[in-house]
Amino acid sequence: MPSDRIRTALWVVPPIVAAVLLLPNPWVAVLFAAIVWGAGQEWTALMGLPHDGGRAAGVVLLPLMAATYVWGDLDAVGVLLGVALFWWVLATIWVVCFPVGLPGGASLRGRKLLVGLLLLLPAWLALITLHGSAEGPRWVLLLLVMIWLADAGAYYAGRRFGRRKLAPQVSPGKTWAGFWGGLAAGLAAGLLGPLLLRLEMPALGAYALTCLVTVAGSVVGDLTVSMFKRQMGVKDTGHLLPGHGGILDRIDSLTAAAPIFTWGLGRAQGWL
Repeated sequence: MPSDRIRTALWVVPPIVAAVLLLPNPWVAVLFAAIVWGAGQEWTALMGLPHDGGRAAGVVLLPLMAATYVWGDLDAVGVLLGVALFWWVLATIWVVCFPVGLPGGASLRGRKLLVGLLLLLPAWLALITLHGSAEGPRWVLLLLVMIWLADAGAYYAGRRFGRRKLAPQVSPGKTWAGFWGGLAAGLAAGLLGPLLLRLEMPALGAYALTCLVTVAGSVVGDLTVSMFKRQMGVKDTGHLLPGHGGILDRIDSLTAAAPIFTWGLGRAQGWL
């Protein structure tokens, strides 16, 4: 793994982990809102909107996040996350069919902004809902570790064994070997994590399925963002994080993984 990626991870990951474990839920909501806002600015730039358009999108996104946090009804959260899961099913079909069906042109930027909203708002809502649940900070930490290890597993397995391309028209660097390596690493982290973090794990079958779909879904999140980058002819959504690109490049997997994991765990434990 390139040294830039390691150096960036060393100064980004520890503060995030400390914040998740030590800060109260309202402050974590603010922290994640700032991250999502930054990713939203990158998304609007990717869509070709001028700077004023990006700021206007932020003006819409932040009040929506504040409203969902203040509202905070778990039944409503469950419905919203269910809608997000349906969106990710559609996104999977979209990725498989790429480039057919992808909106293009300035007249369709509104649709792309809606896609950005579907990417970011449910992920933020899922993370703060999970963080506010029983043992929530440790569950959020486990989710992050699952995705990070899945990413690392995919990287190394892909480099060592990768031959057959996973989605050549969307992300030519990804291989089926990388997919299976990431799936194995993420699933192992998900199943061992509750033991190491002393978390109350729900029924093993339901929880294992949740972890499996979460890690697989994280790949769809990554590919969905890659699909739009491919259409716009760019490699990264930004340059804030050396070796990683932009904020959205770093959290693209989490945009799908967070709603899936929170919904699945909440249903399995009976609080959502």
